[in-house]
Amino acid sequence: MVTTRRKGSALSKTADSKALKEAAADYNMDGISSDQESETCSDDDSDDGDFGARKSSAKSSAKRQKTATNSAKARTGDAAKSARRRKDLSLLPTMPLDILYEIFGQLSPKDLISLSRTNKLFRKTLLASTATTVWKAAREECNAPEPPRDFTEPRWAALLFLNSCWSCGAKGVPKVDWYLQRRVCIHCKKSHLVHSDKFKLRFPDYEPEVLNYVIFTHTSEWSHGHKSNSKFYWDDDIHPIVEQWRKLQHAAHLGQPGAIDLFENWKEQRTEHLEYVAKMAQTYEAWYRNMSLNKDSDAADNRKKRLEAVKARFLELGYDAVDINRCLFVHSDGISTGTPNVTNAVWGRLRPKLEPAIEAQRNQREARELELTKSKRMSILNDLYDVHLSSLKPFDRYFCPPAQFLRSLPQVVSLIEAGKDVIVTSHDFQPILDNIATHIANYQEERQQFAISTLPESENQAADRLSLAKNVFTCDVRLTDPYSYKPKLSGWPMMGGHFCTNNSGIRLDRSCKVIYNENFSTVASNIITTAGLDPSTASLADMDQKDARFICDNCFSARLKNIYTWRGALSHGTRHLSYTKNPTFTIAPDALAAEAKTASASIQQSACAWSCNHCHSFSREADAQTQGFIFEHLETEHAISNPVIAQDYFINEQCRELLETPYRPSTPLIKV
Repeated sequence: MVTTRRKGSALSKTADSKALKEAAADYNMDGISSDQESETCSDDDSDDGDFGARKSSAKSSAKRQKTATNSAKARTGDAAKSARRRKDLSLLPTMPLDILYEIFGQLSPKDLISLSRTNKLFRKTLLASTATTVWKAAREECNAPEPPRDFTEPRWAALLFLNSCWSCGAKGVPKVDWYLQRRVCIHCKKSHLVHSDKFKLRFPDYEPEVLNYVIFTHTSEWSHGHKSNSKFYWDDDIHPIVEQWRKLQHAAHLGQPGAIDLFENWKEQRTEHLEYVAKMAQTYEAWYRNMSLNKDSDAADNRKKRLEAVKARFLELGYDAVDINRCLFVHSDGISTGTPNVTNAVWGRLRPKLEPAIEAQRNQREARELELTKSKRMSILNDLYDVHLSSLKPFDRYFCPPAQFLRSLPQVVSLIEAGKDVIVTSHDFQPILDNIATHIANYQEERQQFAISTLPESENQAADRLSLAKNVFTCDVRLTDPYSYKPKLSGWPMMGGHFCTNNSGIRLDRSCKVIYNENFSTVASNIITTAGLDPSTASLADMDQKDARFICDNCFSARLKNIYTWRGALSHGTRHLSYTKNPTFTIAPDALAAEAKTASASIQQSACAWSCNHCHSFSREADAQTQGFIFEHLETEHAISNPVIAQDYFINEQCRELLETPYRPSTPLIKV
């Protein structure tokens, strides 16, 4: 039994092995006339008998003897060769011609060309005029147009469906020049095309008038497929026309009977033929454009079907459609080419290539979904924590860290990190909230111990080390940014209440640590010494009670200098560290110190550094108010007419520097 495929190309390898000249002889590709080709293709036209009988009669006796000898040798071959031989097309020649034509009618034009090149017998059979219907049926199946009147069906099929150059045999020539009726490569165009203006230079012995009867094209090797007004002629087309021209012209010049009329008729026929070629070229160009569009459309449909088939395979494996759709597209590697039918063999090649990306996408999506779930769970804890904070006094709340500090607790980790299918509610967090006071105290204790651990070893033995005025700390988060403001934290009230904020003064939901700053502490020690106290024992309270006023020795102005409190001097002195290694200060004169203290009382009342301890309206740094405003608020909102500091109101330590604003004397320190 013989099996064939209409669209297959199983015979293409045989076709590629034949020489171009053989193809030219078969399909009239090297310029033979259609009449000659008809004669070539008309051999044995009348023979409709058995194909095998014609094959036998075509062989010589010597050939039969040789075949017999070879068959004897073949019987001694190995079993593998015999098996392969049983699978070939050797039975085809034994079939009747009408059955063969029926089989051939199922092949594509390209397969017919390949089959005709397998041997002389197949070529003779397929190029016979009786096989024209086979070629025509194959062409119509491909929706190809009818051939020009000077083309046979086999030659037309070769022009349409083979991609070899008709001149040099180069592969991969994509387009046909329908005006020249040739498929030729760029290199051959450069060698063979003749511009009309250069005709006399190329053929000085030829009459220019002859070009009126030679087919031409408007595109050259330099036009990249775009038409121009120029005319280009194929040199091999010129020679036979010149030969015919001269023959007819010579006869007319000799005055042979009817020669002039014959010459004029020839001119009319050639003119009509050129018009016909130009008209048909436009028809074929339109067909080619439509075919290309349809081919692109079919290819796009095939890609879509192949994509859906591959997606269906991955869905069967249990992957989610959202992950598949994010990774697979019609232009993905392995999908952009190929048939819509994804067989098991094709799937075996595609899966290792495409699956890793889908797996990665699934893992990323699940991680994002889990993070979203974690965020929602943390929001539940944040809300519960905020409810607890609202029940505290503002001064106590001032020392409470952001809710993020709870994130590291083992009980919280187990709830937050639970699978996304686990339902976590506020009830699950309640045991943690029941012990929230303990958790906060433990956090502050750890924070305090960490700050102490950053002190120099010589300072670790001192009692109440955090209350010494010389020990200045700063934030470890701000320390990593060279351009950010670094807070000067003196004493546990400032340290315990410090949490990083954004530019609007809103606390960031992250924990930070305070660490000892040696440079800041050196400045503080100089100030304490200048005040007449011992840095190793002077506390914050001692410096506040001393209430000395200082003048910076490092400022450039000698006449007008600011007068600072000790905390203001510390803040100012640290700014000199960028260009002064050891900034120093001098005690201000008594008169100027008195002026500065009077001004400080006014600054203390006008600075927005105070918060109410009975409500949370002014707890944030950005919401702090003046002392007078807070007093009025306490009286109107809380009915407290004689407020007590630290009981009814307090200094917002995040705004402490506003209370330490320097005093600028109205008269120069040095008279000139």
